[in-house]
Amino acid sequence: VIEEKNELIRDLETQIECLMSDQERVKKNREEEIEQLNEVIEKLQQELANIEQKTSVDAVSFPEEADSLKHQLDMVIAEKLALEQQVETTNEEMAFTKNVLEETNLKMNQLTQELCSLKRERENMEKIQSAPEKSVNTDRDDLNKTKPELKVHLTENALKPLENQTYLTSFEENSRSSISSLETKVLQLEGTVSAKDLELTQCYKQIKDMQEQGQSETEMLKRKIVNLQNILEEKVAAALVSQVQLEAVKEYAKFCQDEQAVSSELERTNVQNLNPVTDNEMEPDVLALTLRISELESQVVEMQTSLILEKEQVEIVEKNALEKEKKLLELQKLLEEEKNQGGKERKRSPEGDFEVLKVRLFFLFVCFHLNA
Repeated sequence: VIEEKNELIRDLETQIECLMSDQERVKKNREEEIEQLNEVIEKLQQELANIEQKTSVDAVSFPEEADSLKHQLDMVIAEKLALEQQVETTNEEMAFTKNVLEETNLKMNQLTQELCSLKRERENMEKIQSAPEKSVNTDRDDLNKTKPELKVHLTENALKPLENQTYLTSFEENSRSSISSLETKVLQLEGTVSAKDLELTQCYKQIKDMQEQGQSETEMLKRKIVNLQNILEEKVAAALVSQVQLEAVKEYAKFCQDEQAVSSELERTNVQNLNPVTDNEMEPDVLALTLRISELESQVVEMQTSLILEKEQVEIVEKNALEKEKKLLELQKLLEEEKNQGGKERKRSPEGDFEVLKVRLFFLFVCFHLNA
């Protein structure tokens, strides 16, 4: 019986040590999880404040984007509330586990007390066995009398460790199940982190594609502006030439009219000696000159209107090109800032930063396409 009790004591001691180590490990893991969740909540609150400031500025500058930004802000607030609910549930779980650990500590203290009592009984039994044989023979009758009481006491003390052992086995099973559930949660978090990494790389790729597209569009617009400027210069030169020709024709027509006025007086005096064929030849020349003058004037008016329209188009194209260059520079600056901030913040809270980066990249994408 003493050897069995010794084995039970050893088993209980090993089980208590295992439970203590498991308790400390679970407590440490819970504290780390609580710290991580608190950091995530603080970062989310900071990012939410930044997003609210950005949305207020964007609402003043771009009122047509207010509804979409408000929708995105509502989504972020809903995600924040969901995270706060998760934190509350984890806090409740932590409180429950603390209560369970306190109960286990109480029961472990009871077990230690029972172990101490069993050790004392074992020492008493050893003292009784090590007593001299004479005293044993003299007290044999007394022992025979008290033997049933000792048996009852020993059986009661032997049943208590068995009950405690069953409780310890059930507690071990519960702790193993909780540990397995925590491991599954860790695996799920790792999966979400990998998914968020993939989404982040895709967003960076989209930003690079947008940057390349913006550069190609700016180059194309620059080439178009150069071509339009060349065409405009050619048309201006042609208009100047046509204007010079028109002035020359006008001067020639004026000269002809003056000459005709001078010659008309001479013709009146010598009208009988002149041939009627000359009058018939001068009239179509004058008509042709007037028609040519009217055609040149209409061409000059058309060229002036086309020049005005082309100047307006060139100004619009240059304005669009400058706006796109500004937006491209802003996107490049924001991309560099996000890269610099993302490398520091991703080490502390990856999951929350992924959501915030996703919202920021969505805002950048919407702003670029609306302005394009």
